[in-house]
Amino acid sequence: MNWKLVARLARRAEINHTDPTMSATEATAEVFVTAFKSLKPRQREAVLERMLSDTALAEDIADTLALEARRHQPRQPFRQVLKELNLRA
Repeated sequence: MNWKLVARLARRAEINHTDPTMSATEATAEVFVTAFKSLKPRQREAVLERMLSDTALAEDIADTLALEARRHQPRQPFRQVLKELNLRA
């Protein structure tokens, strides 16, 4: 995979995206996801291993996954959570 080409396409997508409902950030993400999906399984695994070997990036991924998993849970007021955990604000 030519990642310089992918990056160039992503920059072009930011400038030239034609879907009015898609932001420049979404267009860039779409280019990278499309490129990732085009990789062979071993190449995908290598990319994921590389991403997860970066501690900060791995933490960001874990945080995003946790947020997505809880997206549809009912919300609780912060003070109620503290009370349930026997903590003070």
